[in-house]
Amino acid sequence: MYTEKPAAFSAADADRQRKIIARKKAEHARLALEQMISEISTRFLNLPWHEIDVGINDALEIMGMLAGVDRSYLFLLFDGGKKARNTHEWCAPGVIPQIQNLQDVALTDLKWIHPKILAAETVYIPRVAALPGEAAAEKAMMQEQDIQSMLVVPLTSAGRVLGFLGFDAVKSEKIWADEDVRMLHVVGEIIVSAQQRQQTEQALQESEARLRAIGNALPDIVFVIDEDGRFVDILTSADNMTFLAADKLKGQRFHEVFSPALADRFLQAVHETITTGQSQLLECDLHIPAGHRWFEARTAPLPLKIDGKNCTVFIARDITDRKRADELQNQNLYLQEELRNEMRYGEMLGASAAMQKVFHGIERVAATNSTVLLLGETGTGKELIGAPFTI
Repeated sequence: MYTEKPAAFSAADADRQRKIIARKKAEHARLALEQMISEISTRFLNLPWHEIDVGINDALEIMGMLAGVDRSYLFLLFDGGKKARNTHEWCAPGVIPQIQNLQDVALTDLKWIHPKILAAETVYIPRVAALPGEAAAEKAMMQEQDIQSMLVVPLTSAGRVLGFLGFDAVKSEKIWADEDVRMLHVVGEIIVSAQQRQQTEQALQESEARLRAIGNALPDIVFVIDEDGRFVDILTSADNMTFLAADKLKGQRFHEVFSPALADRFLQAVHETITTGQSQLLECDLHIPAGHRWFEARTAPLPLKIDGKNCTVFIARDITDRKRADELQNQNLYLQEELRNEMRYGEMLGASAAMQKVFHGIERVAATNSTVLLLGETGTGKELIGAPFTI
């Protein structure tokens, strides 16, 4: 026989059912947030530094959609924390982006929220319309952007506030659970870590690029050589001035590139530098893509190990022009000496055709016993021709 349940019992049962459903929803939301954190963390871990900005935009979209807000964004502080710049933003469909208007926000004008940001406080505003009177500037700015609810999560590193994550509810007010806010703090830490890695790796790459540009601008070719005679690094903008192209030369040893004798000389210089700390100097000529060239090579100690190996700096300067200039100068000196010899015969000097004819005549009869009659006016030097001298 069917018996109707008392009304009080039915109400209690319904309330218990609602609580169960609410608890399951909360548990589902918590698991979704944990999965989100895991996905964002894994994504940033595998991202190259130049794609981290894209990763931040993706993370803002994931967080915004999961949290059910209409806008999520990242601000970085500058000017000693007096100003902030909106660097990344995600907006739900139909929501007006604000990033272009928020590049130079004077936080000092926002006297209610600014101290809270500098103190690394989490700022939760469930109803913008209910902000206190001392937050009049903040209220006006938020209402101008159609914000009804806002959550600000600080981004810190080593006790210093770097910026904050922001979440805006535009279409309706948003209630945040404490657990959700704690999860967002974890995401903030992940983003801060990724940005710091980006800044470090970008600075390192820029430093390497500057160093390489300086090296390429120098007239010298700079090699880093380890104790085994292996080319570890090469700085040059002219591949035709190295025995092989830089990308092919890197990683090879002296004895894999040069003749045994030349490789031995180079390796000995490297070992001397590593052992004594003294620079070594040597010259060599090589047939390279640019032609037959002469190089002056100088070693210098490098006070660090690369892959566990002692290394030296090996600086090669093209001295071909100097060598050729020296050869030309020597040839010039030789020709000048030859010319002086042709113009001189004993103590007599003369470059004219007549004097050259006299010199040739003397050579023809100098080795004979013939008697020669010398004719000429007084003072023309007949006694120099008749006097004994060595040819």
